[in-house]
Amino acid sequence: RQLKAGRALLGDVVGTPNHIVLTVSLLGVAKGDQIARVSVEGMPDSLASLVNQMATQLMTQTSGEAAARMSNLMSTSLPALRAYLDGQSRLRRGDAQNAAKDFDRALKEDSTFALAGLGLRLATGWYGDPQLGDRGIQAAWREQARLSPRDKSLLVALAGPRYPQRSSNVDLYKAREQYLSMVPDNAEAWYLLADQIFHFGSAMGIPDWEQRALDGFRKAMELDSTYLPGYTHAMPLAPSMGDTAFLERALRLRRAS
Repeated sequence: RQLKAGRALLGDVVGTPNHIVLTVSLLGVAKGDQIARVSVEGMPDSLASLVNQMATQLMTQTSGEAAARMSNLMSTSLPALRAYLDGQSRLRRGDAQNAAKDFDRALKEDSTFALAGLGLRLATGWYGDPQLGDRGIQAAWREQARLSPRDKSLLVALAGPRYPQRSSNVDLYKAREQYLSMVPDNAEAWYLLADQIFHFGSAMGIPDWEQRALDGFRKAMELDSTYLPGYTHAMPLAPSMGDTAFLERALRLRRAS
């Protein structure tokens, strides 16, 4: 089956009257290269369920989500997963309000979807909806047993180590440092620490807070040039720090998003 964006699906079904195996490959049309391959098996009378499993695995493999999140993503429903992945895509492009709607929809489909709760908190933090953001944190905290160790660290970095009590800016700074130490190659982790420094570095007594914040946003860009949130605060910082080249790259990427 030909798909949009230069991709095609190639499927196969084999088996017996009591057992079938469904296999599908996602191919790049231009080169014929295999982007993803999924195989599921079961009873013929469970065909609808097998197709849903296949779709879930295929969406997960092609979403760019880290392998550490796969078990949580695979355990939710297909509608919830689709809403979550839509939210992740929109958040990366800087469309926070619509991303929040997607994450909220994912939680309505599956109230145990802890990753959707984290996404909701991240998205609402951009435009200021604390009530909706708190709903996301509450869901993620309640279902944290479903999270990987790295995402539990992200939960603490967002909620604060004293949750449900309020954490200090220093507490949040240390929690985000801890999260970054677990995933040093993650653009979002660099962004979150830089964001804390950008907003509260002066109050925390960090003498070079502007440079440290800009360095963190720049590192996020180096790791993932398509991660737009890192540019938003960096754009006003860059000119004052004399980094006009960074500003120009940020503006070009925003215009292209």
